[in-house]
Order: sequence, then structure tokens, then C-alpha cells
Amino acid sequence: MKYTLKQILATRYDPGRSVSRKIEERLIPINAIGKLLAPYPAYLYLNLGLKPDHITFISFLFIGAAAYFFVIGNPLVAVISLLLFILHDSVDGDMARVRGASSYGAIMDSFGADIFYSVVPVSVGYYLFSLNVSVYALTPSSILFLSALTSISFLFYRLTNTKILTFFWDKGGKEKTSVFDDVSEAGSPPGLFVRLAKIYHHTLIKGNFFAEPGIVTWITILALLKQWEFLGGYMILILLYNLGYLVPNFARTYFSFLAYEKGVSREAGK
Repeated sequence: MKYTLKQILATRYDPGRSVSRKIEERLIPINAIGKLLAPYPAYLYLNLGLKPDHITFISFLFIGAAAYFFVIGNPLVAVISLLLFILHDSVDGDMARVRGASSYGAIMDSFGADIFYSVVPVSVGYYLFSLNVSVYALTPSSILFLSALTSISFLFYRLTNTKILTFFWDKGGKEKTSVFDDVSEAGSPPGLFVRLAKIYHHTLIKGNFFAEPGIVTWITILALLKQWEFLGGYMILILLYNLGYLVPNFARTYFSFLAYEKGVSREAGK
């Protein structure tokens, strides 16, 4: 089947997408640029017979390339690889909306995020370590260590969040994408935690600074300007943000488990 550019342009935005998704596409600059550019490589790949999952896998290779080039001391090629990853992350979505997504496409995308978070911060930290970069009283070794913790903090949050959601799903709860999805905000300590968390984790803030698009943007800017101390500080800032993400999540989890146990006890007492 011959695909046309008109088809791709007509379907590149999902009409049923959420408000959060619209913010990601319009108000996060690197995503907005990616949406403008993505239809053209999507057109090429579709007419070469490639599937969306093939492009997702290619995007994984760009993540690995970025980490490799940071480690061997070539930040320019590393940055180009990161930008190509972001572009292809948008391209596979455009292709899926034209050709149809596979049943495992969303899981593949999730793997891509896992790979990104596990290797990019620590590889940047290693590059800064190789340059002997210090940030105030923090030595190059400390920067490397904290960058590794940044990668670990991302994976730890994603792992615990997945396990929590799996627990509630196995217990017959509704399908959710976040532990905050079904929270009542009535005036209670748990509700206060959730309200603060929703502000802290707003798509505009997270997407522009602390998720894949924002991280790639700031690594690109700081690396091209050779602002290595600022880049080291940025890795630490991401770690602090992630810790601020984990604490409310654990608090919410604790209250959720308490509420679940109370519900089980009430059912058993009937």
C-alpha cells in the first residue's frame, strides 16, 4: 500500500487525546518541533515497508549511541543521537496512527523510557567525571555518583509504581496509569499530599525539565554551550526532583494500603 503525506498529516494528532497530551505536544518545545518534523521520516519509513515497532527499536539504538558517545568523550554526537531519539519517538506514533499500532507498542515505548532513564544520566555523569568537573564542594566523583543515583531514582520510581498498580489491579481495582488516578481530594492529609503532588508533577513542569523531552533539551543546550558545571548541577536537580516525586508517592501508597485494608476488614465483618 502506498501511503501519502496527506494521510500522515491528517492523523498525526489523536482527536481523543487528553489535556495532558495536548500540553506535551504544544507547550514542550522539543516535542512541538518533533511533531512538525515527524511526518516526513514517517512517510519515508512507511513506504519502505517499515512498521512502527521497527522505528521504536531504532530509537532504542539512538539512546544507546548517546550513552556510548558520552562515555567515550564525544558530546556532540551524543547530543545528535538524543535528538534523533526524540524525533523517532514521535515518528513511531505518527506511523502507528496511520498503519495501526501493535498490541505491544505501548510496552515497547515504556521500555524505551526505561532504557533512557537507566543510561543517559549516568553516562552524562561519567563524561563530566572525565572532564574533572566539580559543582561547588562536590567533587567529580560525587557528580558521577549522584548522576548514577539519578538513573537509579528514575528506575526505582517506575518499578515501585508498576508494582503498586499491579497490586490494585490484581485486587480488582480499575485500570490506572498512576497511583493518584482515583484519589479523593476531600480535606484530608492524603488529599493534601495529592494536590501538592499534582502541582509538583504538572506536565508543563515535568515535561520541560524532568522527563525525556526536557532532559534532552537541557543536555543539548548545556552541552553545546559547554556549560559543564551547570550540566552537573542539572543532574543533581533532577535527582532532587525525583526524590520529591518518590516521597509523596510512598506516602500515598501507605494511605492507599490502609484504606484497602480497612475496606477488606469491613467486607469481612459483614
